[in-house]
Formats: sequence, structure tokens, C-alpha cells
Amino acid sequence: MHEVTEKYASLITELVGAPEIRSFLDRISDAAIALTGADNALVAVVDYFAGILRIEGGAGAAWDEGKRSVEIGVGDDRGLGITAYVAATRQPYYSGDVTADAHYRSFVPSTRSELALPIVDNHDRLRGVLNVESDKSNAFNDEHIALLKPLAALCELALQLGVERGRQEAFISMGHVLASDPDEETLLHEVLRIAAEMLAFEACSIFVWSSEARAYVLRATRGDLEGLVGTAMYTDGEGLTGKVAETGTPIRLANPTEHPDWRGKYLEMPAEEISAFLAVPIPGRDRMVGVMRVLRRRRGSPWIDNSFTANNERVLAALAALLGSGLGSIRAVRRLVQSERMAAWGEMSARSAHMIGNRAFAIQGDLNELRYVIEQPNPDIGAIRELVDSLGANLDRLEEILAEFRDFVKATHIALETTDINELVRSTLDEMFPKRTAIELKVNLQEDLPPVQCDAGKLRRVVAEIIENALHFQQSGTFRVSTALAEDQDFRSARMSTPGRPYVKLVFEDEGPGVPADMKLSIFDPFRTSRVKGMGLGLSIAKGIVDAHGGRLYEDGVPGAGARFVILLPVGKTPERKAKDV
Repeated sequence: MHEVTEKYASLITELVGAPEIRSFLDRISDAAIALTGADNALVAVVDYFAGILRIEGGAGAAWDEGKRSVEIGVGDDRGLGITAYVAATRQPYYSGDVTADAHYRSFVPSTRSELALPIVDNHDRLRGVLNVESDKSNAFNDEHIALLKPLAALCELALQLGVERGRQEAFISMGHVLASDPDEETLLHEVLRIAAEMLAFEACSIFVWSSEARAYVLRATRGDLEGLVGTAMYTDGEGLTGKVAETGTPIRLANPTEHPDWRGKYLEMPAEEISAFLAVPIPGRDRMVGVMRVLRRRRGSPWIDNSFTANNERVLAALAALLGSGLGSIRAVRRLVQSERMAAWGEMSARSAHMIGNRAFAIQGDLNELRYVIEQPNPDIGAIRELVDSLGANLDRLEEILAEFRDFVKATHIALETTDINELVRSTLDEMFPKRTAIELKVNLQEDLPPVQCDAGKLRRVVAEIIENALHFQQSGTFRVSTALAEDQDFRSARMSTPGRPYVKLVFEDEGPGVPADMKLSIFDPFRTSRVKGMGLGLSIAKGIVDAHGGRLYEDGVPGAGARFVILLPVGKTPERKAKDV
């Protein structure tokens, strides 16, 4: 008995530090052989998606890796196998002579005795089957069942540990997503991805409150509703989804189509195929933000219960709470940006009025002088030409002011297209960089960069602005341009957490005077310029464009040794953003 206790204790200790669940199931199989005198053992685990058992661990003379992942149907019909029979009945079973057993199906030809017992969780749901086989007849009895029950319980703990580790990684991933300052669409789709890692389901949809529609509108989904994103919606109390929104209480059901609140209005799969439904509220600070729901498909095997558990509900509710917090933060930042933009508008209005007023005063002076000259008996043609030239110059300057004003307004209005970022950089350099100059251009563009979803015209404006700044402050030396995939250090320099998707990096390095340390952030503020030309909106416009793409623009050169502007752009689709007109 002491040896048996020691073996259980050793396995428990091993489970705590088990790096990989399959290897631990192999160790369970080894222990089962040692405790029962069997020749072979295996652990078959339920696959809730497929509605079958799949061998995940084993040991013994006949065990090899080729037997791992073998699928076993579940049922109490004759000939499906003792493992299948135990899965269906959820009762231990042993046979002293398998050759005469109606349930037996040959797996190891030398087997004469077989014992199997179910692995169940704390919800009394089947998780798998532990099976031992012997080449001897009548090798097992009730005492062996008693010895194997603790091992079956350890199997369940191991399987649950694997699930919890996966969820832990998923929540860590969610933390990274929230820290990466995502836009709403990116956050919603990342939550779908993380939910799929945490819960086994065939479909998931997120409905978010829209004040314009006065309803909860589908914003992201996995299932058959992808074509209805932005149009499918529920009002408070409408169907099960609307009921969750109205009450703020989760709903978890098996066979949801039989519930009196079921409406079947928008379905990710045919109603007759739905076996399980779980919906949780997405809480917000002021009101319910939305509803997140997941569904599982009905399987052919009636012996495998794939309904959602209370633990599933808690996990999804925790994820929905993080989503609600993330959406709240994004919207708070949006309101802050809008507030800052309004302040910038106020400053711009005052400065623009002053600058336009100066030009209007100069134009009025030229016009008065022109009237005086042409009213003379012999008008001075030379003087007239000078006044016309002055009028033209003042009108051109006025148009420049208005153009910068328009560019500032439209900086965050982007229209996306798939773009080769290297080609964008090459074409902008060809257009902007002078052919005859004392500045040497060095270009290093990483090949095979993934395409970027961006507004190519707007990004060309950003690249052109940085090139023009470098040419203004640098009369000789080298100007370097490079592209690459962003690395962890780039995100740290941009004061970003490492995001959950790749970014491309564009770097522009000049050998001018550089940017003083106390100006590295303020150079992107409106009207901050040391140049005579322009209103000082160029870098502010550039930053607004990059921000609208979900990217970062920053300067991290060494003061006195040249400026170094870095643009980070996310790879993949970034939804269109439009600033509200003021």
C-alpha cells in the first residue's frame, strides 16, 4: 500500500510541474501498468468538436507513437470496443476473455483481458477513458478498478490544467492587446481570436450598442453572419441576445431553440444544428456596451455532452468585462483626442485669422496702390507689373495657408488599399529627392515585407514631409532610408506594448542638427516650426495620418547628430477611421 501511495504522490508532484499534458498522460499509463500488472495502457480524450474519443497518451509493450491520435467512435453498440462502451455508459467495465466479449474490438492482437473506466469532470461530464490491457485471461478485478480511479481523477486534473494554462496564456494575450492601444475593430477581432483559444465553439458573435441605431449591432463574428456585420441588430429584450442586454444577466442553455425567449432572428448556423448557447453582457461604465454570445453545434453522438458549463460562463464573462473596459478606454481616448483637436482648431482659427488678415491687408494695399497708378495720366507699366506680381505672391501665400488648413482637417480621413510599402517609399523618393545635391542618399529596403492596408496617398504625404524636413536642415552628408519588420525594441522606443500582430518599420535618418531632447514630443504639435514657410502643421498632419492607420510616428535621433524619424505601421486590415467634422 505504501508503494501505491508513493506512486500517487509522485504523480501529483509531477502534475504540478508537467510542461506538456500528453507526456503526463503517458506517465499515467505507465503507472496504470505498474499498479495492475497490465501489459499496455492508454488514455483516450473526448474531442467535443468531432464527437469522438482520441488517444492522447499510452504506454506498454505494444505502444508506439503511431497509436497516438487514433480516433474512437462513442457508443454502446456491439463491436465498437470496450473503450467506446465505457464512454457511452460512463461505468467501469472489465472483461476476463475479450475473445468472447461482444463489445470488444481488437486494438492489440495479443490482448486477452481488458479493463476501462471513465474519466469525468466535476460537472459529471465525460472527459475520456483510461484503459488497461493484459495478455493474460482474467487479469483484472474490482480491486484494480479501485486502484485506477485515482489515476482517472489525475487524468481529469491534467486535462483541466491544460485548459487553464491555455486560458492563462489567452488572458495574457488579451492584456497585450489592450496595452497595444488598438482601435475598436482590431480589439473586437482579437477578442474573437482569444475566445476561440479559451472556449471550444463553432460560432461566436459580438453585438455592440449603437446610439444611432438604438440597438445592439453586430460588429464582429465567426460563423455564417459575416455578411451581416453592421446590419444585424437586436433591441433590448429581443430574443435571448436582447434579453441578456436588457437584464445584464448571462444566459446559458442546452437546446436553446426550446426556450420561450428564442427568436432565431440572426443565426450563425441552422437552428436544428445548435446544441448549446451561451451569451454574456459586455459591461460599460454608463450602460450595457453589448453582448457576446457563443454557440456549439449538435454532434452525432448522444453520449457526449458539449453544453457550456458554469466555468465556461465565468471565463466568457471575464473576457467580456475586459472587452468592455477596452472599448471604454478607446472611446475615452477618442473623446480626449477630439477635445484636443477642438483646442487645436481654436488655436488654428486664431492663427489662421491673423495670417489671412495679414495677407488680406497686403492685398488691399496692393489694390489701392494699383488703382492709384492706373488712374494717372501716363500709368507706369513697370510699377503695375510689380504690383500684379505682389498680388500674385500674396494670393499664392493665401492658398498655401488654406491648403495646410484643408490637409489638417482631412489628415485622419483615410481610404484603405493593399500597398507595397517599399514601392511607396521608392516612388516618393524618386519624386522628392533632388537628382543633383551634395547629400548622398542610401536606401535599404527589406525584401518580402508583407503588404500594408493603408491610404497610399496620405502615407506619401508623410514620407514627403519627412524628406522635405531633412533636406531643409541638411546641406551635405548622408540621408538614410530603410524598411524592415518592427522588433521589440522599436515598440519600446514608441512607448508601445508588444502588439499581437506584426508591424513594418520605416526609418529616415539625416545628418542635420537633430532635434533637441526637450522638443522630441512637441515637434508634432500644431504650429511648432523653426521654418519660415508654412504654418507649422506639416509634422502634426503627418502624425495624424499615421495615427489614423493605427501606427506610430516618433523621433529618436541623438541631438546634435541628426534626426531619426520612425514610422510603425500594422500589417493587416485596419478599419477606416473618419474624424467628425467640427
